[in-house]
Amino acid sequence: MLRNALMRSGFRSFFTHSTHSKRPNLNITEPLNYIGGKQVAPREALAVFQVQDPATGDVICSCPGSGKTDVDDAVKVAGKAYDSWSQTSGVERSRILNSVAKRLRVLMKVFSKAVLLL
Repeated sequence: MLRNALMRSGFRSFFTHSTHSKRPNLNITEPLNYIGGKQVAPREALAVFQVQDPATGDVICSCPGSGKTDVDDAVKVAGKAYDSWSQTSGVERSRILNSVAKRLRVLMKVFSKAVLLL
């Protein structure tokens, strides 16, 4: 049930599911950066950080420790997005942000169920 909700919510490429346990396995299969609306492998991976569930100590995902090159890429893309965003009307920005807020409320419900199942 949780896996299906996550898949419908757009997290298909982020999560795998363990068939050996009733609990979902939220391990990210490969630590990726999210730059310019895409998941990209770090060009300069300095380390991989394990994120632990504080209640159990289980590793729940891995995050890349990206270097200067990756940060520079993200800042460059963000600058281009800013140029476009600054040209967007207030009405359109409001529509976009309300849509994002609605999506976050849905995801909050999905993740709160995940926490209960962990």
